Amino acid sequence: MFILKKILSQFFNPVMMLLALLFLAAGLLIFTKRTTLGKTLLAITCGLVALFSFPFIPDLLMSRLETRHEAYDVVRHGRVPFVVVLGGGAMYDPAFPVTSRVAPCAMTRLVEGIRIHALNPGSALVLSGGAVLGSPAEADMMAEIAMSIGVEPQRLILEKQSRDTATEAQEVKKIVASHPFALVTSASHMPRSMGLFRKAGMNPIAAPTEFVTFPNSQGPLFFDFFPSVHSFSVLNRALHEYVGILWGWMTGQL
Repeated sequence: MFILKKILSQFFNPVMMLLALLFLAAGLLIFTKRTTLGKTLLAITCGLVALFSFPFIPDLLMSRLETRHEAYDVVRHGRVPFVVVLGGGAMYDPAFPVTSRVAPCAMTRLVEGIRIHALNPGSALVLSGGAVLGSPAEADMMAEIAMSIGVEPQRLILEKQSRDTATEAQEVKKIVASHPFALVTSASHMPRSMGLFRKAGMNPIAAPTEFVTFPNSQGPLFFDFFPSVHSFSVLNRALHEYVGILWGWMTGQL
């Protein structure tokens, strides 16, 4: 089921969808007499490529996810006995330093988790992430990074059974029970994560990090008026989260 879900999620990749439209249009133009339909699909595809290349729509979709929860503040939210950091992807290769074996978003989550852990003396730092496709557990790689920059080993709790956010909620519950805890993950991933953890009967306090959009900045920047590949990346991440939320509602996980 896990592999199937990962494969199906790729069909919601905007590049994949646009390529499918492009090939369909080309097929109609080359192999059939339905040239009008082919030209229409080709025009629509070109329009969508142009539209999604600019940051306005991707940033709007992403900002609606990222602004749902404010950053963790120890004064405003209070101290917590646990700081839970969700995995964000890893690929083991002994030729690389350990800091390059986790995805950039996972590294940002880990750094934020360590920062919040330092703000809560005596707290436990729970690192979540199991093994995928035969690699070592992501939690082990994050723990190695954490210890290399000064986190005491006895303060670490590793959750190494999960493979996605839904199972992370189930496994983390075995550790934190009903205690309040800071939940650290990417800002775009936070709405879905909070829903899953609350549905599982826990009391998370949102601690979003790795923001992609900054809607409260000084308005549009000069480069916002030029197309970029980055916009497709933002759109892909936003769609992934919206589809994940929809799937959670459909399966009763949210």
